[in-house]
Amino acid sequence: MPRQATRARQPAPERQRARRSDSMRNSGLVTAAAIEMFARHGKDATIAQVAERAGVGKATVYRTYASREDMVAAMLEHRLAWMRERMGDAASGGDGWAQFASLIGDVMERMRQDRFLLYVVVTPPSSMNDRMGAALGPLILAILAAAKKSGRVRADVTGSDLGILMSGSAAALAIKEDFASASWQRAADLILAACGCYPQAQPLAWPV
Repeated sequence: MPRQATRARQPAPERQRARRSDSMRNSGLVTAAAIEMFARHGKDATIAQVAERAGVGKATVYRTYASREDMVAAMLEHRLAWMRERMGDAASGGDGWAQFASLIGDVMERMRQDRFLLYVVVTPPSSMNDRMGAALGPLILAILAAAKKSGRVRADVTGSDLGILMSGSAAALAIKEDFASASWQRAADLILAACGCYPQAQPLAWPV
């Protein structure tokens, strides 16, 4: 029996539930595809790419995101949610230095895998990185303060210093198109070294 005829005989509430179910399923497919395409292509991901990956038409994408701007905003919120959760875990951890070191490594690795997060972090001042700074600033300062208490991080390191070290390292690797995991892990290690306290018995020998 034709599917259309079967649906036509369904009671109205059942048809409505079926439409809602289809809509929710499609919305989930579109969101998952958008997350993947923005991670792969960064800010240049298109509605067409998202639709193709989700296996739906562009009209269906627009039922989830009214405009490309809405999609970009949602993708930023997705990245912020991950950062908040990860930083919240670090802030509530017991060992300030271990949590700090692990966080730096995880964020660098996430930027290596996610070109949209990378773009937001390294791009010149914009509404997106302003939004990220406002949302995450207090957590970053709390994590940094705990790391300083361990004695492993210089007392004069600021949140701005950390941002410069991380965004600068990420930008340099991206410009070289070096997305090897080992390169990003090495960058994380060097960032930690730059923030670290040097033993008094071994001062840095700056050239005269």
